[in-house]
Amino acid sequence: MKLKKKEQQIELLRTDSLYTSARVESQQTKLDKQDAERNMFLVAGALLILMIGSVTYAFLQIRRRNKLISAQKKKVEQQKRIIETKSKDITDSIRYAEGIQKSILPTVKQVKRMLPDSFIWFKPKDIVSGDFYWVAENNDKVYFAVCDCTGHGVPGSLMSVVGTYLLNEAVNIKGISHPADIFEEVRRELKISLKQEGLEGEQRDGMDAVLCAWDKNNKLEFAVAYNPLFHIRNGELMETKPDKQPVGFHNIEEKPYAHHELTLEKGDTIYLFSDGYVDQFGGPREKKFMMKNFKKLLLSIQDKTMNEQKDILETTMAEWKGSTEQVDDILVMGLQF
Repeated sequence: MKLKKKEQQIELLRTDSLYTSARVESQQTKLDKQDAERNMFLVAGALLILMIGSVTYAFLQIRRRNKLISAQKKKVEQQKRIIETKSKDITDSIRYAEGIQKSILPTVKQVKRMLPDSFIWFKPKDIVSGDFYWVAENNDKVYFAVCDCTGHGVPGSLMSVVGTYLLNEAVNIKGISHPADIFEEVRRELKISLKQEGLEGEQRDGMDAVLCAWDKNNKLEFAVAYNPLFHIRNGELMETKPDKQPVGFHNIEEKPYAHHELTLEKGDTIYLFSDGYVDQFGGPREKKFMMKNFKKLLLSIQDKTMNEQKDILETTMAEWKGSTEQVDDILVMGLQF
């Protein structure tokens, strides 16, 4: 009896122990689940905080970058306004210089008075030009020249002012009459004015030029420095080759300029020009116009008036050049006697 009772107590204790173990296990499972959920929330919270931090950082970086870009854009716009203002000031100054250069050049009326049957086609590359033409009258002679100074634009235009002054001085003040002698005097004065002594590093400025003197007896005296003179008579073009030296300092030993003269006949045509026309790129292959084509063109328009010839030269060059940039100043002078 006692043994049976004891066994029952042991069974109750075992049952109670199992129940307690089950409860403990259930509670542990619950705690583990809670821990897992808590850990999941912690990880999710950490990820959320990280995401918020990343987004916030990115936003701040973008805002900082936008501020920087805005500041840079503002600075660029400010610099652009400064450049535009300076550019306008420079352009205005060059426009003013253009007015001065035009005032130095003979007017069409002056040229026509001294050279009635003539034309001048003058097309600067920039606003002002290193090419210039010159016409004067002294001692029963009419002097005319086409000159191509070193450079173009502003530097060339400054040289053109010096060249014009020295030609006027040689003919109108010093009374030098022969073109070759005039070139000698202009070269001498130009070297003095520009302090050209042949030293290394100094400016070698000067001009390529053709200068003619025409008297009432239809005698034409002329000198040619680096640019030729064309004379057309009865459909034949005769070219006077130039001296291979400019009017100005020359690296090679300087020589006297050659004196040329011819007696003009009725219907003779004379052409003076700079190298801008023949050196212009254009055509289907973007090549230079070249001297041979220029000669052919001049021969083909001999039955035209001087004004018509000028128009043809201008139209031909416009068609040849097309949209190609003009490479140099262009100057052509034609005269018929």
